[in-house]
Amino acid sequence: LALQFEPVLRHMARIGDFREAFLSPELVSMYGAADNVTNIREAFTALKLCCWLNTLEKRVFSAPYVTKDCDAKFTYFLPRFRAVLMDPEPAWADWQDEYTQ
Repeated sequence: LALQFEPVLRHMARIGDFREAFLSPELVSMYGAADNVTNIREAFTALKLCCWLNTLEKRVFSAPYVTKDCDAKFTYFLPRFRAVLMDPEPAWADWQDEYTQ
């Protein structure tokens, strides 16, 4: 699964605080090869996944990058991540607010 979605996962890792996202066809053309991103859809899927993760992390746990509940975060997100990776649209209610900012 990770290899199938490698470009999306690599771009998720790059996005971090959202300043490095390739959210235009021009940016994908110029820089997408760094993450194996070949189309704008992969870049926007990565953004949706980051927004989903950030939103739920803030809602359910301590703030992002706080390590006090890492094990609980891992246990919570791991079984849910596959479904959202394969199709983020059903989780729209969780990521749409942060996504539209």
